[in-house]
Amino acid sequence: MAKAMRFGLLGPLTITADDGTPLEVRGAKLRVLLATLLCHANQPVTGDALIAAVWGPTPPRRADASLRVYVHHLRQALGPARIVRSGAGYRLVVQPGELDLDRFRGLLAQGRVAEALGLWRGSALAGLTDVPALAAEADALEELRLDALEQRIELDLTRGWPVQ
Repeated sequence: MAKAMRFGLLGPLTITADDGTPLEVRGAKLRVLLATLLCHANQPVTGDALIAAVWGPTPPRRADASLRVYVHHLRQALGPARIVRSGAGYRLVVQPGELDLDRFRGLLAQGRVAEALGLWRGSALAGLTDVPALAAEADALEELRLDALEQRIELDLTRGWPVQ
């Protein structure tokens, strides 16, 4: 069983140990790999998709071997049970409540829109949106935030509250 952690995509990429200690994943390529896996938490991501995210359209000749090294470094940082080989790729194991995006969606489903919006710490995937694969993910997350904000404004108006 993996140690409990908190993962954040709703702002800059963050990882926090269960005791509140921030964990740092150093290196741009390693952060891109982690963010890509988190955007598809608990779902397999092919090696080709990960290589495209990390290196773009011109990966190095031995990108598959380099990817395995990066995965190894992530396993060291997060624990070996977190990243599982899955077919031709990898899957990042995230427990319920560990990913801010999952908590955001859960709160929205419960109608707790203001609380859901409070989870945002800035622009989605801030600092990683220059990566084309993550820019599309960040745009989709920002759309979710705008939808939630519209819901909150509509709720406030129907209650006769001033819009803030």
